[in-house]
Order: sequence, then structure tokens, then C-alpha cells
Amino acid sequence: MVSQPPGSSDSNRCLSIADGNVGDKIRYDDQRLSTVLEIARILASSQDPHTLVPNLLRGLIETFDKADAGMLFLVDADRHLVVKSAHGYDSAPLRQVRLAPGESIAGKVFLNS
Repeated sequence: MVSQPPGSSDSNRCLSIADGNVGDKIRYDDQRLSTVLEIARILASSQDPHTLVPNLLRGLIETFDKADAGMLFLVDADRHLVVKSAHGYDSAPLRQVRLAPGESIAGKVFLNS
């Protein structure tokens, strides 16, 4: 006979497996681990920043189920935030975006960090 933790029953265990929560959690954890490993591989590679940053952004977006797009701002010499990489957006208009510290959500996060 298999011992069970106090308060558990075969019906509870079967319900938990039957409703898909266990399988979904395993798939979610597997996806997150795969993404972390991919990001580590990207960071460990000898890629130049022009290749590294877009690949890193793509890996991060793939980590989050709800994310379809994203952009990465970096600080330029004039302390403005500029879009260094974008995934899922038309990047041509984004090349003209320059945010001052405190401007927009990204600028506020930059100012307070």
C-alpha cells in the first residue's frame, strides 16, 4: 500500500492530475527553464552587441506567455533613453524615439532606479 500525506486522498490526487494543472505546470516550468538556458547560451556566446541584444530580447519575450512584443531602451551619451532593440514592432519609427529621464513609463522607471 502506498502511503499518502495527511489530508490527501486518491480522489484529490486524481482530480489534480485530471484537471491539467500538473501537466500545465510542468510545461510552463520546462518552457521557462529552456528560455533561461537559451539566454545563458546567448550571453555566453561571443556575439557582438548588435546580435546579442536582439537575441536576448527575443528570449525574454518568449519567456512570458502574454508577451507578443517588446523593446529595450538603453541610455545614450546625452542621458536619453533610445530604443536599442525591438521585437514584434515596426522598428523604423522606433529609431526616432528619445525619452528624457522621467518621460513616459520607461523614463520614470529609469529615473527611479
